[in-house]
Amino acid sequence: LAGGNINIVTGTLGNFSSNTVESIGTFTLDASAHTGGSGSISFNEFSANGAVNISMGSGSGDLTLTNIEAAGNYTIDANSYGGQIDVAALSAGGNMTVQLGSEGDFSATEILTGGTFILDGTNATTAQITFDMLTAGGGVTISMGTGSGELAATSIQSNASFTLSGAQFTGAVNLTSLSAGAIAINLAGGERGLFSAGTIYSTSSFTLTQTSG
Repeated sequence: LAGGNINIVTGTLGNFSSNTVESIGTFTLDASAHTGGSGSISFNEFSANGAVNISMGSGSGDLTLTNIEAAGNYTIDANSYGGQIDVAALSAGGNMTVQLGSEGDFSATEILTGGTFILDGTNATTAQITFDMLTAGGGVTISMGTGSGELAATSIQSNASFTLSGAQFTGAVNLTSLSAGAIAINLAGGERGLFSAGTIYSTSSFTLTQTSG
């Protein structure tokens, strides 16, 4: 599949797969009609010179991104999605935003973004979020929802700030390696949440807050 600006609208089953996508403009995939049952959306080789927007429905299933390159911003709107999102390798020249649904199921092997990275999991009532490597030219913001589960990151590097908001998250947070400017981590306190870290390096300030109650 190749062309200028590419717009794709899927049906109610929420199924779409592509081996190769090349867009010299923007790319939009609208899967919001998938409101029930399990669907599958996958991209193998993907490149776009403009912004990329993917909108998921409220059904379940999986979104798989294998080898993705975008020159502009990259947005995944899955705030009502009940499935899992798996990223093998994704590079975005601009900002990247991911909004998760109630399942909070997101995994990434390698993400490189020239701008900011935002993972909004505030709608999640459980979580299984993993990063092998996340590198951002701008700030990194991760917001957790309620419930239990796990956030595990092997390597996060930000040329700006790092913010983790998880005051209502009762699961485990494990950061093996974190490097950023100002670092602010807000988590549940007491027996409601577990936190562990290997190496944390800040070029500015570091704040860890555990909310009681």
